[in-house]
Amino acid sequence: MRVDLHLRTPEIERRDFAAALGLAALFVLLFAATQQTRLTGDGAGLATFHALGTGTYYNILYLPICKALAPLTGSDPISAPRFASPLFAGLGIGATWLLARTFGASRFGASVGALLLGVTPSVWFFATTIEIHAIHFGTLALFACATVLAPWRRPALALALVAFLFPLLFWTQQT
Repeated sequence: MRVDLHLRTPEIERRDFAAALGLAALFVLLFAATQQTRLTGDGAGLATFHALGTGTYYNILYLPICKALAPLTGSDPISAPRFASPLFAGLGIGATWLLARTFGASRFGASVGALLLGVTPSVWFFATTIEIHAIHFGTLALFACATVLAPWRRPALALALVAFLFPLLFWTQQT
């Protein structure tokens, strides 16, 4: 018995990418508008490390991401960490919508799924506080899209792309 695997890149239209970005932007705004005023878990330490510009954190990319966002977020010393969570959670929801489309979901079905994901308590909680989990969620969802949409008709190129991106998952959440 011969099994023939036809590796192909799913066909996604430009308007699907635009819709995913629009959905991501909607959730970034929603999460940013509903930020929590209290910190929990690692939030106080992360905010302090970023504000002081000192210290290291075992989730390697968290502080560099905040440092990169700092010029865009204003002079408040913890504005970058406050923006990182909504940004990456929104990107995660947009990427999840796009991922659903690549697996054949209708635009309506992908939208319902993404909207339900965005309003779940765990996603909403971590998207509205200073913590690492929203950044990991966004990175994971973007990585999944990159993996599925990689040019698998050229396996060496696709594998190289996925292998290059793979460390990002570990660097955003080592535990």
